[in-house]
Amino acid sequence: MSNDNNALKDEIPANPSLESAIITDWHDGPIEGFLKFASTAVAWHFVLFAERRTSDDLDDRLFLLFRVSLADLSELVVALGEEAQSEAKPLTIPSWQFETETQRQAANAALSKLLESSERPEYLIRMGGLAVITDVWTVDRRVRL
Repeated sequence: MSNDNNALKDEIPANPSLESAIITDWHDGPIEGFLKFASTAVAWHFVLFAERRTSDDLDDRLFLLFRVSLADLSELVVALGEEAQSEAKPLTIPSWQFETETQRQAANAALSKLLESSERPEYLIRMGGLAVITDVWTVDRRVRL
């Protein structure tokens, strides 16, 4: 865990729940995307780092979290044109189907902007099931991917 537990609580609460998530890659569960935890002011790009298959079909997965701009994430949501996320439906898996080429280009530009802004991983989280975080580690600042 982090040396600065207050900063960690502001970014990833003790019992985090998803406010919203946009899944950009999926294979037997989320592999990559963007998320925001409820009651925080931080958004994250998450990428699958490692996984362990289990007999109960709830794979044990480790994800790297890269900080991204909330404003840039909002741009992606608007560009995707998906229905608003809510407590009842916090996960979005975009269809990437657009009425015009201009809309597709806007979504691709918003996605590229987010991916380019995520410089280094800040946290490693362990998830069991779809959205249950069981552990959080701070990633050393020297790690670059």
